[in-house]
Amino acid sequence: MTKKVLVVDDDLEIHQQIKSFLKEKIENGQLSLYSAHDARSALSCILEIPEIDVLFLDILLPDTNGLLLLKELEKLEGLFSIVMLTCNQEQQVIIEALNHGAVGYLIKPVHPHELLTIMDRAIEQTDKKRLLLRHEVQNNFLRMFNERLQQEIQERKKFEEEVKILTAALEQSVESVFITDRSGKICYVNRGFTQVTGYSREEAIGKTPRILKSGKHSV
Repeated sequence: MTKKVLVVDDDLEIHQQIKSFLKEKIENGQLSLYSAHDARSALSCILEIPEIDVLFLDILLPDTNGLLLLKELEKLEGLFSIVMLTCNQEQQVIIEALNHGAVGYLIKPVHPHELLTIMDRAIEQTDKKRLLLRHEVQNNFLRMFNERLQQEIQERKKFEEEVKILTAALEQSVESVFITDRSGKICYVNRGFTQVTGYSREEAIGKTPRILKSGKHSV
């Protein structure tokens, strides 16, 4: 499957460098590379491009601070991994980025080996996120299915108990009672029916109520 990489940086040279480093993977169909030059265009790409795998994000953008954008992307809980691009080697900045969801960082100028290494690690992280999500969805579905199944079992038990109570009451009744199915055939008769009509259960079940007008049986 082709992996999708988005580079967000206002430096055109960085875009060209990364594209050249990834040229072979792009040409053999392993990667699709997308570019954005500020936070606004980055958000548009994220919304328009399905399943971005890796986002390379510059810390300094024309319309916002990259860390602020990182924090906003963290709220979206996007299923992609973010690698920060920076000229700043201050530990505090790097730590803050990692604390807000970045899986790593690259110090500019970018070197090919470092880029490929961290990109592969980021893709692996993305794959793990998606696998965990699929498992979570499957587990939620199974939990909902089991809950529904248990509910249906309980409802069935309750129904069967009610049927037993009703059947017992009908059997004790001296009144003649019979029940027909949807086709109009008798599917149940109580003891009072057999006593009043003279028909046994075996004789009545499967017949229509017209047998009661046949005059063949009497009490």
